[in-house]
Amino acid sequence: MKFLKVWLSCCLVLLGLAGTAQQNKTLNAIVLTDNGSPIAGASILLKKTGKGTSTNQDGKFTISYSASDTLIVSSLNYTSKQVHLHGQTNLQITLQEKSQQVDEVVVVGYGTQRKATLTGSVTQINADEINESKSPNIANSLAGRMPGLVVNNRSGEPGADGSSILIRGSGTTGNNAPLIVIDGVANRGGFERLNPTDIESITVLKDASAAIYGAQAANGVILVTTKRGSTGKPTINYAGSFGLSEPTRVPKLVNSYDYALFRNEKDIRQGQGNVTYTPEQIQKFKDQSDPISYPNTDWYSEVLKPLTPQTQHSLSISGGSEKIKYFVSGAYLYQDAFYKKSATNYNQYNLRSNIDAQITDNFKLGLDIVGRKEDRNNPPTGADGIFLSILGSYPGLAPFYPNGLPVAGIEGPNPLQMAQGYNGYLRKRNNSIQTTINGELKLPYVTKGLSLLGFAAFDFTFYNEKSFTKPFDLYRYNSTTDTYNNVRSLLLGDPSISQSYGDSNLKTFHLRLNYNRQFGQHDVSAFVAAEQSDYYNEGIFANRQGLVSSQIDQLFAFFYDVTRQSNGSTADQNARRNYFGRLNYAYANKYLAELVFRRDGSFNFPPGRQYGNFPGLSVGWRLSEEKFIKDNFSFVNELKLRASISRLGNDRINQYQFLTRYTVAQDHNRYYLGDGENPGYAPGLMPGVAPNPNITWEVEEMKNVALEGSLFNNKLDFSAEYFWAKRDHLLAKRNVSVPHTTGLQLPDENIGRVDRKGIELTLGTKGSIQDFKYFVNANMTRTWSKIVFIDESPNVLEWQKQQGYQLGSWLVYRTDGLFRTQEELDNTTAKLPGSQVGDIRYLDINNDGVINANDQERIYESPTPLLVYGLRMGGSYKNLSFSMLWQGQAKAKQIILPQANNGEFIPPQWLYEDRWTPENPNAKYPGAFDRTYNINNRASDFWLQDMSFFKLKTVEVGYTFSGEKLEKSGIKNLRLYLNGFNMFSFDKVKHYDPETVSYTGAYYPQTRIYTVGVNLSF
Repeated sequence: MKFLKVWLSCCLVLLGLAGTAQQNKTLNAIVLTDNGSPIAGASILLKKTGKGTSTNQDGKFTISYSASDTLIVSSLNYTSKQVHLHGQTNLQITLQEKSQQVDEVVVVGYGTQRKATLTGSVTQINADEINESKSPNIANSLAGRMPGLVVNNRSGEPGADGSSILIRGSGTTGNNAPLIVIDGVANRGGFERLNPTDIESITVLKDASAAIYGAQAANGVILVTTKRGSTGKPTINYAGSFGLSEPTRVPKLVNSYDYALFRNEKDIRQGQGNVTYTPEQIQKFKDQSDPISYPNTDWYSEVLKPLTPQTQHSLSISGGSEKIKYFVSGAYLYQDAFYKKSATNYNQYNLRSNIDAQITDNFKLGLDIVGRKEDRNNPPTGADGIFLSILGSYPGLAPFYPNGLPVAGIEGPNPLQMAQGYNGYLRKRNNSIQTTINGELKLPYVTKGLSLLGFAAFDFTFYNEKSFTKPFDLYRYNSTTDTYNNVRSLLLGDPSISQSYGDSNLKTFHLRLNYNRQFGQHDVSAFVAAEQSDYYNEGIFANRQGLVSSQIDQLFAFFYDVTRQSNGSTADQNARRNYFGRLNYAYANKYLAELVFRRDGSFNFPPGRQYGNFPGLSVGWRLSEEKFIKDNFSFVNELKLRASISRLGNDRINQYQFLTRYTVAQDHNRYYLGDGENPGYAPGLMPGVAPNPNITWEVEEMKNVALEGSLFNNKLDFSAEYFWAKRDHLLAKRNVSVPHTTGLQLPDENIGRVDRKGIELTLGTKGSIQDFKYFVNANMTRTWSKIVFIDESPNVLEWQKQQGYQLGSWLVYRTDGLFRTQEELDNTTAKLPGSQVGDIRYLDINNDGVINANDQERIYESPTPLLVYGLRMGGSYKNLSFSMLWQGQAKAKQIILPQANNGEFIPPQWLYEDRWTPENPNAKYPGAFDRTYNINNRASDFWLQDMSFFKLKTVEVGYTFSGEKLEKSGIKNLRLYLNGFNMFSFDKVKHYDPETVSYTGAYYPQTRIYTVGVNLSF
């Protein structure tokens, strides 16, 4: 609290410096485009005093000034202009529209560069595009927007609804996650939980442009830049939205009557003697004459509500003078779950303060403080468990009896009771504080263009988790005695509790010497830097079973029993020290080159092998600046050829692999002491995997060539890119030179290699037809990869090999439909024992007359798509605007086999309605079976689904209000909008979302969100 008071006091002092003196002239002016259209929201600043304002919807503004001052006028996508004032009272100011290719500034590692002179593979999206998506998770906003980015959303669970992110696909058998850098700090947590309205831009580095991050760059780099203050009077922005979400898809399960038929068919087919249901019982399910004993329950409808709410609110204030600039914001997010009377929800609170102070003409300081609180509330049964229970609960069971008593599930609570938290709770609390103090000292007295920059960042995270499980009353109805029997003691255990606490801290220190200078037609920029980071995390946990009461959810409420308790702790650490630099050269803005070098030291490797070198070189040629292009191809505004080569690393491996590691012996692994009559067991240490003293990072050599340009007065933009890479030193075990029969626990060694290549294409156009403005942008990425070496055993059959083939695959049995007649079955030599008509027919790949594991074959596709694409389009007509984003993928496959559920199995309708029966011999799916029937219930291409799709990911329609009444009320901008997220999909999956990776089809589904919102500025 004392720290908070000091910080608030400092903020108030800094903000107080932004005051301005009284003026004695009044200027009435209008800001127009070069074609005479007014520019709304342009920033107006008086250079001497720092006083500012902005233009209204008609491009007009009024400001008071002294007899002599300089007016700075700026607006997004327009070139800023300075106007000298000498007593004028009326003025018309014209701003020229920027050429996107020439003037756009792109964030790169440790700096910014003009897009026109960029030589690396870099893609960036800005704030407006990020906020088109109303998904609460930032990762979901990236899908389909940038070439090279593979984004898949696997779940919609509140607080766990993020996406997997890959850059240019998979390049290793290990960790493929990209490095994330937030405001210059690498490995800073919380990317997915950033407030979207705080973000200025998100940039992706994909080739030598990423080499500046050395040993962490092989998987690509994502840079996040948050907003900062700008000169002008304070601007208050509010963004609020309310949304209703629903599952994109859930499968329809059979009703109780159909289930009874299916169950009896299964009993007969699997030779289980008597069938489960009599004809009389089946009839009761059908006519519902006895709804207590023979109900009909749709468990998805019972557990899930049609729509569930979410809301987001953000408030910020920004502005400043030449001396002080500030951006301060706060945000709140709430997400409810799909469950009725849900015990699951997520609350998030964000605070941010970015302040910059120009202390002297040559010295600038900045202070960033970011706080975030994440509260997750769940039942003790996780989402996967709840949905598995839905899939495994009989439709002949109801959640409650007509008298209100809760019905017992098959083996405990039914899924509705689980979802509503009858059996307890799980609470997760994460709190984080991220602070950065940065400074820049210009050194013109040493030489022009020289400056010294640095920052110190301190990130703290505090987390705790508490899970409490309790028994509750459950009943089963006895129709013979007409009584409801409490089966609580039979199905539920004693109350139990587990708690964990922990904290982590990341310290990052950075110092950089910058040089930027122009000598005639020669532009030179360079820097050298040193950086060090240190991460430490530790925590404690405790578990107790058999609490004295289900009403006391505390660890102390425990009958002491050493066999029913456990305590422990966790800890991990990491550290890096890096020296690096970059040199950029441009001649006449035509011939471009960039050289990067980084020497990285990593805590993960043994002394003497901790440092590695990672260079990168990229070059560019702006053909559009050549005379022969200008004279002969006037429609070419920008045309650039670029190429790069780099050496990138990946040090994301398990720690301490170079040390001899031990584990504490537990249970049957404890040491046996004493004689046979009086044995004793003593704890001790057990040796683990043998150490690898030569372990090192993965190293990738990446090459990239590209052609990009802008044509027809910048109305058509395009780029075409080809990359190829070889990654060596992947961790793998020696399976050939040292076989498993030796009994040795071998360490992973840097012996593997994966090659990958791919293409990226973009095409975009923009323009206007009178008052209608439009844009269309498309992107596509296709990747290929090959496992060159993983020391695969020579005994692996050729059709099962991974080495030499695509990274990512399924090992499955090949099939040829079903056995449809007894004759077909009898004439087939190679079949699984016990096969019958209506079962899956497997292919004998090796022609040995037997179906076994040797007949499995690799399908070289996986849930990770090899082809992704996006199409973004939109436009505006006067005050009305719209936008939409389509996302697509192909070359991806996923097994969906509901019968693989470890519990009971209730067939979905798609499986039931087209199952084989004697009356339906041409069915698509096999006859009735369950998880115990090993003939049909195995991984095969029969269950392998094509997960290609084309989705309407985001669509938005908005209206911006304007008028004198709005201006007089002090409102600069008021916009209302309707937004849809994950609206619909064209695909072949039909019954499940094509982004799922659930083997059984039991998972918390992705969300479709309908949102209404407002953006308001003062």
